[in-house]
Amino acid sequence: MTAPVAITGASGRVGAPLMQALLRAGRHVRALSRRPQPAQDGVEWVRGDLLDSSAVARLVAGSDTVFHAGGQLAGLPDDVERSLVEGTANVLRAARHARVVHISSLVVLDTASATSPRLIDETCPLEAFPDRRGAYTRAKSAAEALARSASSGHDVIIVRPGLVVDAGHNAIPPAIGLRFGPCVVLVGPRHARLPVVHADDLAAGLLCALTAMERGEILHLVDPMPVTRAALLRRIAAGMQLTVGIPAGAAALMLARRAAGSRQARVADAAYRLLSAGTPHDWSAERATAIGWRPGALAAWLA
Repeated sequence: MTAPVAITGASGRVGAPLMQALLRAGRHVRALSRRPQPAQDGVEWVRGDLLDSSAVARLVAGSDTVFHAGGQLAGLPDDVERSLVEGTANVLRAARHARVVHISSLVVLDTASATSPRLIDETCPLEAFPDRRGAYTRAKSAAEALARSASSGHDVIIVRPGLVVDAGHNAIPPAIGLRFGPCVVLVGPRHARLPVVHADDLAAGLLCALTAMERGEILHLVDPMPVTRAALLRRIAAGMQLTVGIPAGAAALMLARRAAGSRQARVADAAYRLLSAGTPHDWSAERATAIGWRPGALAAWLA
């Protein structure tokens, strides 16, 4: 009998389509969930969360592959950070004899400093000041650092997806703008490209990464189709009572560059977060396409 594939975050935006892709591939899935889930052929649910080391141990027992896509994303900053960091430590500790696909984030990269490259790929330097960008960036950076460290002795690979969208996507990401009632103030140039990936394409890319990547390697999954900030806002806002985008991105970035040197830490950090989200970049998909990734769901979603 084939060993089960373990998934954390299997009911989330990344984990749910990944689980379905694995089932279509004929794999048995063992999934971790804090809440009861409906029975499904080929899926074994394990009750518990990432901070419960015994539940994590039950999840990965006998598995040859672990996809780590879980972690609390909402709530108090300390709770989010603990879930992402301690949860990752629990997974890595329990899965020493399995291949671990750690799903990180592009927020761990330097996209704000003067030395940040225009083209972002897997060689881009890491964010040097994650504390300045808030609890989420700090937690994702710390969690990825654990995965990179573990890869020196265990079979761990790291995948950094772009902004994940799907049919149920109805929230305005900070990378687009700041929402004020029916309006969204853009945080960067309206025609700047954003790193976007559809959840179904991400699932396919994770399966490519599983078979094509070597231990310790890092992969970015960003759809090569250019998607501008304005186009993404139009798509997400379709059908919502939200149709007004205020193109103040260029002015906002100019003010942020000036404010980033403020002696008031809160002002300087807010400006740094704005620069991180709004500074225009190009996003390479060369490595992902080289291992056979062929995304197509994003184009249909945008249409």
